[in-house]
Amino acid sequence: MKRSLLFSAIALILSFGTMAYAQNQVPEFSAVYVEKDGDTVERGKIYISNNMTRYDRKNGEEILVIRYDKKVMWTIYPKLKRYVEDDYPMAAPIAPPEKPKEGQFGDLTRKFVEYEEIDTYRMKKYLVTILLKGNAENQYSYYEWYRDNFPLPVKTAAVLGNSSYEFTKIKIGKPPIEVFMEPKSYKKVTNDEIEALEIANKTKNKSNS
Repeated sequence: MKRSLLFSAIALILSFGTMAYAQNQVPEFSAVYVEKDGDTVERGKIYISNNMTRYDRKNGEEILVIRYDKKVMWTIYPKLKRYVEDDYPMAAPIAPPEKPKEGQFGDLTRKFVEYEEIDTYRMKKYLVTILLKGNAENQYSYYEWYRDNFPLPVKTAAVLGNSSYEFTKIKIGKPPIEVFMEPKSYKKVTNDEIEALEIANKTKNKSNS
């Protein structure tokens, strides 16, 4: 199974599944995420709050802040002291009236497999199957692990075990508002300007090596 399919599924979980099932609220938390693809491992941080999401990616070289309330997204490059602003028309996730149940859920089937201990927590492990583009013959399956009192899968992994996405060091509670703010001390630029700066830096590093 392809890595792109697994992380497309994770993207759906984070955009539509980041929700608590009480009081129609998204779960507010911060965590370290670990993304594995074969021998490649990327670690970063994620912050989730009502109407706001932030990802610290590529060892802090790139930060993505989504403000659903302002319908805007900032891609921040700390080393370059620059950021790009884009429109983000999607609304914040809204919790459904009920927590998803085992079995059929739209075009997704979730089946309980077993209990498994991960990072000292007793997790419920599920096998999830989705239909790609509504084609019953084109299915994709992966595993999810859940712990009590946390509505998101703590870990998602391809059935073959070659790729996974996991939350660690989860801290429940509203992150500081500062992590979701526009970086006023940085210069706002376009994506083309960022690309030109990155090319110039690569050229400079090669000439200095």
